[in-house]
Amino acid sequence: FVTIGVAKTLLEIKGLRQKDIKKTCAELSQSNECVEHDRVVVLFDESPTASTPGEPLGCALIPEPPGSNPIYVSVGHRVALATAVAAVTLSSKHRVPEAIRQADLRGRERVRQHEKSLGGSN
Repeated sequence: FVTIGVAKTLLEIKGLRQKDIKKTCAELSQSNECVEHDRVVVLFDESPTASTPGEPLGCALIPEPPGSNPIYVSVGHRVALATAVAAVTLSSKHRVPEAIRQADLRGRERVRQHEKSLGGSN
């Protein structure tokens, strides 16, 4: 099996702040430098305690169309970063990969059904 890390929110990456990454993504998406195949901001571990300084930890994918938040992709088990980015890009009809989007939609529906059943029994 292989794994890929995908997130809608950057929780913590050694010294990187989500606010700074979003700003970089926004600037790139508004410039002419950001073409279809270059919609990626690579996130490096540049901390003084890095085991391999300059090694990519993951990347932020600039959404298409620009303007919404980036999607964060990291390598998983037995997958290179470029392969992980390609898999996420190819499986995304919307901002997030379709499997994650469907899981989120179905989970939210179940919560609504559960809340409705609790409200109806009072």
